[in-house]
Amino acid sequence: MRKQQKPGTQSVSSNRSAFTLVEMLVAVALILLMMSMFASIFSIASSSVSKQRGIAENDQRARSFATIMRSDFQKRTKRYPLAFYPGEDPATSPTSFESRPGYIYLSTNDPYSGLDDKLQFTIDADLLTENRDGTPYFGRADLLGDRTTNTSNALAAANPGTLPTAINPNQPEVDDGALIPNGTGSSNIAEVTLFVRNGKLYRRIVLIRKPLEVAGKDFGPQPTTSFGDNLLGGLDGSGTYDGLFGIDRNQDGSITNPDDLLTNNFYNHFDYAAIAFVSGGQQHAQLIGVGALSNDPTANGGAAISLGIPTNRFGFTQTNGRSREHTSIARPYFIGGYTHAETSALNFNWPQQNARVQDAVEDAGAVFGTGNPLDIVNAPVTINPSNGVIAEFDGDIANEGRGGSRRFEDLLLANVHEFRVEIWDERLQRFETPGHNSFNPATGHAGDYHVSRNMNLDYGPLANLSLGRVFDTWHPGIQVDIDGNGTIDADESHPPYIAYDYYPPDQDDLPPGPSPVGMPGPVRTYWNDGSPYTAGVDVVFAPWVDQPNGGNPPDGLFSYSEMPEPKFQIAYRCVVSGTSGPISPIWPRAPGRRITDGSCVWESFDNRRPLQSMRVTVRFMDQTTDTMRQVSLIMPMTDKEQ
Repeated sequence: MRKQQKPGTQSVSSNRSAFTLVEMLVAVALILLMMSMFASIFSIASSSVSKQRGIAENDQRARSFATIMRSDFQKRTKRYPLAFYPGEDPATSPTSFESRPGYIYLSTNDPYSGLDDKLQFTIDADLLTENRDGTPYFGRADLLGDRTTNTSNALAAANPGTLPTAINPNQPEVDDGALIPNGTGSSNIAEVTLFVRNGKLYRRIVLIRKPLEVAGKDFGPQPTTSFGDNLLGGLDGSGTYDGLFGIDRNQDGSITNPDDLLTNNFYNHFDYAAIAFVSGGQQHAQLIGVGALSNDPTANGGAAISLGIPTNRFGFTQTNGRSREHTSIARPYFIGGYTHAETSALNFNWPQQNARVQDAVEDAGAVFGTGNPLDIVNAPVTINPSNGVIAEFDGDIANEGRGGSRRFEDLLLANVHEFRVEIWDERLQRFETPGHNSFNPATGHAGDYHVSRNMNLDYGPLANLSLGRVFDTWHPGIQVDIDGNGTIDADESHPPYIAYDYYPPDQDDLPPGPSPVGMPGPVRTYWNDGSPYTAGVDVVFAPWVDQPNGGNPPDGLFSYSEMPEPKFQIAYRCVVSGTSGPISPIWPRAPGRRITDGSCVWESFDNRRPLQSMRVTVRFMDQTTDTMRQVSLIMPMTDKEQ
């Protein structure tokens, strides 16, 4: 007999199935929601971690930049950055030469751009006044081998197993004190250069050679064999010039093994400052020693190499002293200087030999321009817009567009949007670029570095286009034909700017004085006979002698050469009121001296002011967080009044 189903049983079962389905859907929805929430939280957390890491890396880059820049400025050799005036004599100078070795150079080019400033100066690791870290500077220095057949090679053959650095110790590879070759040289003195190109801030260091002290020997800066032969002289074993030097890869003291290298690629093997020395048509690199820090024009009969003279500096043209900062005269694109990538290219070669045009094999190219890659007129270059490398030195075919083997070794900071350097203008009481057009709104006086106060408009990276936008501490004995007209003009021996407490009036334009006609003060006049003067008010300059070129009759025009020493550098303040005498007294040439003139008493004082401080600003982008970071550093430049 069939059992009868209870009423409503089927509907209850259906409801239970429906509830189970709803519960499953709700559970799935909750799970999906929770997974979505977890994914969102994980994404937010990951983004936050990535952003925090980017911020931390950005902070680290900022700290690294600030640390390196402060260290460089703290180690500057120019402790009292006062530009030298023409003919300044250390025996009679109002300011000691002791605190003014080396140089400081600043070129700002377009004052409205923060991407075309170049800063270059000398540094000394042994200066511990502001920074107690005396670690020397290091750079590449490969082991030089002797190419001759009858000197060190014979010595090496007669003494097998002898260290090659013991056979020829006067070379950069030994300067770090390690007799076992390690490819490294060192010095406490260096030149440092900073500039931006293609969004990258470069910091290039070249060592000023300080040979290792060896008992009983006094090595010069030029590397030589134990027998006095020039290791960079470019002579082969028979004495024939080919311009090459030998790299001793086998470390046996000679260049006889097939694995040794003959090359003329100086900056690929040495991070040392050098100039091109040419004698009898034979050119080779001449290394610069620490004695070049001296700015004494009387040292060694005035013939010593000095870095205060621009023609001896890294990156400056030896013919006219201009810094190579642009591609060409016709269409000047700022390059700042040559990077490691370019100077290590196989066809750069300077200063050991002439640079060459690139070709497929990199060893048979024609001379590039005049052969001097620092000559902007005769050796224009072009930029590869994709990477900012100079196309003429962008490497061989295998490395097209990247440069030589040492690329990026001088890179300090990437993604840079601004690198601006400004100097303190005391008369304006603010930071400005040299060659500005600003006046003090309260007094109406032009700033100390106003373009109208520039006394050497010829000097700068671009002839007739620099417009006085260069600050340079100069050298008292510069004799360089900057404009290339065949004569050394009076203004070419003068630094671009010397800041004065008081300015003398300029009475003609040859050379342009520090205060042209109509220039707002504070201008003081020259001494006059029989004139009343008031203590605490009047300041005068020694009267100029109106004898143009030593001739007669006078022409009534002012000439810098007619100013008696020390020209504008010493001024005289009235300390006792009275009337001047009928003839000019003998004016003291040193500060702090008093003289009686009629019923007046004058006191001499140093009328110049050194550069007080610099402000360096860098802006750079962090691509991870897409944020901009700016760092501004104010660097005091003067230790104390000398």
